[in-house]
Amino acid sequence: MSTPRRLLLVGTVALLLVWIALASAVYPSLPEELATHFGPNGMADHFAAKSIGTWFMLPAVGASTTWLILGLAALIPSRPGLFNTPAKAELLALPDASRRPLLEEAATVMTALGLSIAVLFATIHWDSWRVAVTTQRGLSLITWIVMAISLGGSTIGLLIWSRRFQVRILAARDAVAAQELSATARRAS
Repeated sequence: MSTPRRLLLVGTVALLLVWIALASAVYPSLPEELATHFGPNGMADHFAAKSIGTWFMLPAVGASTTWLILGLAALIPSRPGLFNTPAKAELLALPDASRRPLLEEAATVMTALGLSIAVLFATIHWDSWRVAVTTQRGLSLITWIVMAISLGGSTIGLLIWSRRFQVRILAARDAVAAQELSATARRAS
């Protein structure tokens, strides 16, 4: 596992643990009614009675989604055929030494996506807490910014990355072909 991927993974796990710990710590002091949904305008538009299920549903969904993505990221290096990647046939045809760094890069990108999802869910939950205990009635500017970065940034970033990733795969394929041609020419002479 590369250092960037390891750092992203440690950061994501730390965020999830801190989030669950903080949610657990504030639960006893929550009021009897909690915001459970925010409408398209960002205002809390559905409330429910305080319960463990009501308060911990968002962390459960966010953590589960994040763990799913982290688990898939962990599988990329060992099972690349399971994933849809640009130039997949060319990637799978590369020798292991050429394929390994590309797969590690894909796993790192997927791990970063997991962190982005964890941050998004934790930020929305933070606003749920603020709506419950302050006069705040909707999503904060910070949450809107996090949503824009998490959703918009991830989408645009993945599109740009996937194109560049495809170019690197094809360049690796061409380099391998050139090495094989050179080796064949040396053997022939």
